[in-house]
Amino acid sequence: MGRIFVMGLDGATWRVLDRFIDMGVMPTLKKLKEESAWGILKSTVPPLSAPAWCTFLTGCNPGKHGIIDFYGFNENFEPVPLGFYDLEIWPFFKEMEDIEIGIVNVPFTYPPPEVNGFIISGFMRPEGEKSYTYPSDLKNELEKL
Repeated sequence: MGRIFVMGLDGATWRVLDRFIDMGVMPTLKKLKEESAWGILKSTVPPLSAPAWCTFLTGCNPGKHGIIDFYGFNENFEPVPLGFYDLEIWPFFKEMEDIEIGIVNVPFTYPPPEVNGFIISGFMRPEGEKSYTYPSDLKNELEKL
């Protein structure tokens, strides 16, 4: 089986990226664009990062995956960060148990679930949280680097 690489650039559009490519600032992206498939993504409604990333992860709109912001509220109406287990639909990678995957710095992957491969949670990981990788010992390798 071949390999698939998906790169998400939050808030970036080809109108902006093409300018950098033409200026020679992004030679790797230029090569990727020339040698692979690419397209213009229609965003979510509302067109905000939190629901858009969750729509990417689940293939469902915000009404189905249940995420419209990075924060929800607890029983005392205090804001709390939302994470992987707040999704109402399993992400696509949880359905791909026979394919090895790697996920780096994708919102709503904290706490990292068990997968066939690895996850390095990033954005929206609580400050100082130590268990941000799956498998958990991957963090030791990262911290050495």
